[in-house]
Amino acid sequence: MAEQERVVNDFGSLPEETRQALSGFVEGAQILEIVTAHAHGVVETSVNYLRDGKVYDVIYDETTRKLLGGSEPAVFDHVIEVLPESGRAAVKVEAPQRIRKIKIKHDDKDHREYVHLHTIDQNGNISSRKLELDGRNKQ
Repeated sequence: MAEQERVVNDFGSLPEETRQALSGFVEGAQILEIVTAHAHGVVETSVNYLRDGKVYDVIYDETTRKLLGGSEPAVFDHVIEVLPESGRAAVKVEAPQRIRKIKIKHDDKDHREYVHLHTIDQNGNISSRKLELDGRNKQ
């Protein structure tokens, strides 16, 4: 089944549990766009928001009730803390430059989750790496 996306016009129209999970991240920020995506048997809600002149996003899985990722340091900490210890260590080693974005994604081939990590080096170059939840390189 193809992914189906839909724009949500009002944060208040999201399910209560989703609002509670996301409100701590978007509180005090200007919400720019909310998108729900139905894919892989789950519903993901992504909120783009403006804080201190910078655009961020946060992604929540309404089906499994867990934070999947985003682009703000407060989000990174929450995503990293649910990884096994070896996964947490691998992400922290991988990101000495600076994490730009992190997301737990779903692999279409084997239906397992993995971490997609984007980092920025001191020259502003962005690199991307996929890791198993335990920190090993994704095959």
